[in-house]
Amino acid sequence: MTNEIDVIIIGAGVVGLVVAAEVSRANKNVFVFEKNRTFGLETSSRSSEVIHAGMYYPADSLKAKFCVQGNSLLYAFCEKYNIDHKRLGKTYRRGRRE
Repeated sequence: MTNEIDVIIIGAGVVGLVVAAEVSRANKNVFVFEKNRTFGLETSSRSSEVIHAGMYYPADSLKAKFCVQGNSLLYAFCEKYNIDHKRLGKTYRRGRRE
């Protein structure tokens, strides 16, 4: 048996691990390099734990659109996999705060 790596990802923070998970779904062999002893010890561990709604970005900007989309995807992911979370604070819909 030969060990074959299709994709190498550098960094086991939130983004690196999400990318690794997505790439591996395409039946790719993924290897994640991390300089620390375990994952999530740098920027990812400094998270404010807020799921942003996109309201502080200019309306119709890519940041606002991606933030709104990511917000709903993250809540759906948490619910699907029974991950504890709370819906707190403000929401953002179609260019306005609610």
